Parts: sequence; structure tokens; C-alpha cells
Amino acid sequence: MSGVVDIVSMLIMSVARMRAIGKAERTLGKARKVGDEVALEALNGFTDEETQQLIALLQRVRGNLSRLVDR
Repeated sequence: MSGVVDIVSMLIMSVARMRAIGKAERTLGKARKVGDEVALEALNGFTDEETQQLIALLQRVRGNLSRLVDR
């Protein structure tokens, strides 16, 4: 009987995990949409060239900071 209880318990946990994953995916999708909207607003008035330059500079800054953390 204990084996059946264990299996049922595992199935319940799997269903709960799948529901949590679905909710997390929906929430992440909403967060990405908000992030895209914020980025559009932040870059309003920038040319494509300026936007690319800013992204390149920020990537360099991130790389510099990553190297500091890795020390």
C-alpha cells in the first residue's frame, strides 16, 4: 500500500509543478512585455545607430563587472 501512496504523492507533486511552471511562463511573458515597453520608452528619440552604440557600451560595462566578480 505504501508504494501506491508514494506514486499518488509523486503524481500530485508533478501536477502541482506543471501548474507552477505554466504560471511562471505566463508571468515571465508579461514581464518581458513590460520590459520591452520600458526599453522602447527609454530609447525614445535615439537613432538606430545610437541604440546599437549604447547596447555595445553597456555590454562592455557588464563584461568589466563580470570580470571583477570572477576574481
